[in-house]
Amino acid sequence: MTLTLKKAVASDGAELAWAEEGQGEPLLQVAGQAMGMSGWAPALIIHGSEDALVPVANAVMMAERIPDSQLIQVDGGRHGLHLDDTRVQTWIEDFLPMALPAGVY
Repeated sequence: MTLTLKKAVASDGAELAWAEEGQGEPLLQVAGQAMGMSGWAPALIIHGSEDALVPVANAVMMAERIPDSQLIQVDGGRHGLHLDDTRVQTWIEDFLPMALPAGVY
């Protein structure tokens, strides 16, 4: 499965974009190019072990398929763990400066 970038123009002229499974240029590669990077956009995946809505296997699969991604698995974390675990903000703040080109963050 590859998430690809899809684009359209609404009747009012607004540009629309969304991710969709299918053939085409991978979404994170498009995002990386938009930021002036030569490859994929960086990805930080944070997932709780007790997420009742999305299996941990999905996070592992994403990490395996996204080049140079980082996966943080939170023991006991549930869906919406960003609401309970103050470390999430720190992880994101630590990730962004090292993952994005200078001047983007």
